[in-house]
Amino acid sequence: MYRHISGILLWLAVSTLCMTGCEQDNAPLTEEKPLRPVRTMVVSVADTTNSHEFTAVVDAARKADLSFKISGEIITMNI
Repeated sequence: MYRHISGILLWLAVSTLCMTGCEQDNAPLTEEKPLRPVRTMVVSVADTTNSHEFTAVVDAARKADLSFKISGEIITMNI
């Protein structure tokens, strides 16, 4: 009997809290800031007549070789 009454009271308390969060607030959330001008520029296609091509190999400046004795998946790595 007491569990039934306490369950109803708990349900009423939770529903009351949920309903108080549903009130509408007509006040504006933020003040409107004045618009600021921005600099713009038009981007055009580059002149490709004076272009050069070079072949290269890109490699990292620093490397770390990792190996593990146990197979598996790394979930996190704290560095």
